[in-house]
Amino acid sequence: MSSDSPPPWRDYEALLDSVGGIVWEADPQTDRFRFVSKQAERLLGYPVRRWLEEPDFWVRHMHPDDRDWAPGFCRQAVERAQPYAFEYRMIAADGRVVWLRDVCTVTLEAGRPVSLRGVMVDVTERRRVDEALRVASERLRMVVANAPVILFAMDCEGVVTLCQGRGLGPAGIEPAEVLGRKVEAWARSTPRIQGFVRRALAGEEFTDVVPFEDRIFETRYAPLRGEGGRVEGVIGVATDVTERERSEEQRRALEAQVRHAQKLESLGVMAGGIAHDFNNLLTTILGNAALALEDLSGDAPAQVNVERIHRAARSAADLTNQLLAYAGQRQPDIQPLDLSELVAGMLELVQVSISKKARLEYELAEGLPSVEGDPTQLSQVVLNLVTNASDALRGEAGEIRVRTGLVQVDRAMRSRTWLPEEVGEGPHVLLEVSDTGSGMDAETRARIFDPFFSTKFVGRGLGLATVLGIVRGHGGAVRVDSQADQGTTFRVLLPCSERAPQAVTPKAAETPGWRGRGTVLVVDDEADVREIAAEMLQRLGFEVLAVARGGEAVARLRADPEGFALVLLDATMPEMSAEETVHGMRSVRADLPIVMMSGYREEFAASALAGMLAGFVHKPFSPEELARVMRRVLED
Repeated sequence: MSSDSPPPWRDYEALLDSVGGIVWEADPQTDRFRFVSKQAERLLGYPVRRWLEEPDFWVRHMHPDDRDWAPGFCRQAVERAQPYAFEYRMIAADGRVVWLRDVCTVTLEAGRPVSLRGVMVDVTERRRVDEALRVASERLRMVVANAPVILFAMDCEGVVTLCQGRGLGPAGIEPAEVLGRKVEAWARSTPRIQGFVRRALAGEEFTDVVPFEDRIFETRYAPLRGEGGRVEGVIGVATDVTERERSEEQRRALEAQVRHAQKLESLGVMAGGIAHDFNNLLTTILGNAALALEDLSGDAPAQVNVERIHRAARSAADLTNQLLAYAGQRQPDIQPLDLSELVAGMLELVQVSISKKARLEYELAEGLPSVEGDPTQLSQVVLNLVTNASDALRGEAGEIRVRTGLVQVDRAMRSRTWLPEEVGEGPHVLLEVSDTGSGMDAETRARIFDPFFSTKFVGRGLGLATVLGIVRGHGGAVRVDSQADQGTTFRVLLPCSERAPQAVTPKAAETPGWRGRGTVLVVDDEADVREIAAEMLQRLGFEVLAVARGGEAVARLRADPEGFALVLLDATMPEMSAEETVHGMRSVRADLPIVMMSGYREEFAASALAGMLAGFVHKPFSPEELARVMRRVLED
């Protein structure tokens, strides 16, 4: 060998460094490395000298989860003097987690281990692939295990030869009950299923929706072919689509309800507009009748006629209130109420309002949460539903049941109500009125809440329309369950209130003879309304200036800012709106009391003027009602 040639061990070192793994040797007594190839530095980033010099280097840089078991495993293998191989993780200098497969042999002298030699190979990528395959396999297993599918096969005689899949559970099928048996021996829908089998045996492939027991399956049928393409049976896959089909049915029903609600909303807008215009006329009629009665002596010939006019006008006002309630625009007197107590207080009134052949029964829950409601309007709901139930008996003997309670409203229940957008999920107070009467078909159910629709020979057809309007105004919903000749059940759902219920007490009567003073500016585009309001105010002691337009009213006020004690303003004005008129007046005199009058509900008529009005009077109003508002505004 030439003196210039490198020593042989240099060749071996180069050979070791070319190996893809870390070649190492360690002392089994001290657990210290004696040799580590340079591949260690390239693979894990730690200099070779650290492997050799630092005690417990291998253990300290091992992954914490492997540190508890790997060293012990190695020691046991050394004690048995057996070659071993295992995989564990090391933490590289840059923080990477590197999976290593360590293959080790034990060298013995005189029966005791004197050297450990091995190779550490990077298997990180293989581990990653293995883990990905494991995860994918597990996901596939879970998908198959949880898919509502039934795999089945039948022979040419219709005998079931294969039946498995998770979809068997919901269908109530046990494989042992159907295997080896013909379809007609266990399936209720046999005529239809037999028809499908015959089609598949004839060579047809197709998909159809099949009801089975209480489930619905989308089933794919195909012929099972053997040698030469000969049909030897039927194979198929049935997927449980029960929820999809039911959801689709609910969606169609909900769309129909939405269309119905939109129709009702349009009718409500029309009804509200009619009622508003009608209330302007009634304000004039009732006002003049009331003033005429004040002027007439008790023995005047016209006394009876004027009283008839006044009563008829009051009846007309009640009718417009029903229209406004349907439109959700009637002014409510909201307070926390115990619905059971309210119903109990109506027992006598309800009893005399129904057929003598009807048996009325109550089931009123105690301790219900209160509801925020107008006692008069909710009493109207109870009365209308009970009288409607009585009419459904058609003069025959039957039962009417009135029940209150607490129910949990969920999404499914909401979808089956009128006004589903009004009611939220959670606990609601229930009013239920059911009868054993004639019931309704689908066509009738679709129209029962339409104004002026009625199945009776007499009546205005506003009872249920009024119910729906009142319930809408209270943030509730209505559910109707009825079939022809099977009776009807109405369920009214009202949101619970956190306030304690209070007893309904009548308002104290106003002290008669109250007199006002000063000038009132009356603003209304209807001449008859201006005139009757002016006369009522003059009889109360006021001076009156009446104008038809908001612009004129602002101009009069600007000309004499301190000349007016109060303004009585209509809510719907042409040219300059009521809102613009109020702002114009406030710019002239900020402390001027302004009372709005309208046939609409206060929240609807004055929503844009919150905090800017001193009072509100609902049309049509009587002299006493107007006096009560004037007194409260000027004296409070």
